[in-house]
Amino acid sequence: MYKKTLITLIIIFFTFSMIHSTAGEGEKYIPSKHIGKVLLDHVISGFKAMAISGSGGYKVVDQLLQKSMVMLREAKSENKIDSVFYRRYKRILEVLKLAITDDREKILSDHIAIVMQNFIYDITGEFKNLGSERYGIGLISEAISFELLNLHIYLDTKSNRPALVNKYFKVPPPPPPAKKKKK
Repeated sequence: MYKKTLITLIIIFFTFSMIHSTAGEGEKYIPSKHIGKVLLDHVISGFKAMAISGSGGYKVVDQLLQKSMVMLREAKSENKIDSVFYRRYKRILEVLKLAITDDREKILSDHIAIVMQNFIYDITGEFKNLGSERYGIGLISEAISFELLNLHIYLDTKSNRPALVNKYFKVPPPPPPAKKKKK
């Protein structure tokens, strides 16, 4: 169990590191002070620290997820994040929690597989067969990294959303009425 969890953490770290490596060569990633960015960085940094130190395991990952959920609920109750961010970030935590769930007797295996497949489909647009590889942990970590990136983009563009809507979805005014010909 410990070996699988450690391997899972390493895969998730390398997938998450794609997000931090989007800064240009020589640039240092500096987290934003926006609470949404803080929440995203909390999860990414937590997995990164576990992967680098070789620590982890169910208890450590569960504590990270529990702390993330407490921070998320607090931010929501203080209206520092909107419902869209809340739901999408919470879904990431749910998927991570199910990914580390020890289900030796396979009581939840069908439910976990459905949740994981739906998550991957919703994020990537592709239906993937997860196989027996602990619910396709590579596919799951890739979808999680994409969703974390999507949330970063969501937060980065939120302030210009009205201008973007106007730019891309502005309906042109109707043409003037045709002049009637006199007979």
